[in-house]
Amino acid sequence: MRVLIAFVVVSLVASVEAQPRTVAVGAEVSSLSGPYADGQAASVRVTLPRRNGWLRVDASAEERFGDRALVYSAAAAQDLGSRWLIVGGAGSSTSGLAYPRLHADVGVGRKWGSRRQLLTTATVALQDARDVHRDLSAVGEVTLYGDGLVAQVGARATLSQPGDALGYGAHAAVTLGDPAARHAVVRLAAAHEAYLLVGPTPTDVGFRSGEASATWHQPVRGPWSATVSAGLYANPYYTRAGLRTGISRRF
Repeated sequence: MRVLIAFVVVSLVASVEAQPRTVAVGAEVSSLSGPYADGQAASVRVTLPRRNGWLRVDASAEERFGDRALVYSAAAAQDLGSRWLIVGGAGSSTSGLAYPRLHADVGVGRKWGSRRQLLTTATVALQDARDVHRDLSAVGEVTLYGDGLVAQVGARATLSQPGDALGYGAHAAVTLGDPAARHAVVRLAAAHEAYLLVGPTPTDVGFRSGEASATWHQPVRGPWSATVSAGLYANPYYTRAGLRTGISRRF
């Protein structure tokens, strides 16, 4: 069984505010419809503050569609003065067609308004799969930071090889509460995906998909916090329901 979703691209753009030194661990389980194997993952994330930016390292052990792999990545963001920022990241995995051999992202953002509460970003991403597929993606996002509210909308386009297959999609997310403390996040996404490789399934299928997720983050005691997230993804071939829990500690 082989699966490659050519639409996937990691969005790295975020507000480059002072972020605390944090270590987070999490676990995830997912249930798939049809003949496909359920998934699971265990992960760790380390966030390190930098002057006018941050550095983030992720590592996880995952099982998706019968493939097992260690997945790892690093990302960084940096303010360039009061208005501009840059972000970038790269990652890889040890095995499996469900995971890219290499992915890399680079983006630029600009803050607007007298209080710099509006952020526009543009990101370019490259994904190199373990078969013949290669993806080049462009992502644009607009994020508004308000008192107790963060709203974001975005769109992306992906050119997949071979065949110059085009995938595209849009997403929206709302964060209620203080992103650094107690908050909830609701995210919706819809896409036209280019490729789905699952056994005898045709390689160029051009199918539609939708995704919804909700996350709750709760400070527990002192520097400790807990997070729980539920999500649902659906396309014409299968649906996936997932649950994720995690804990984090500031240092």
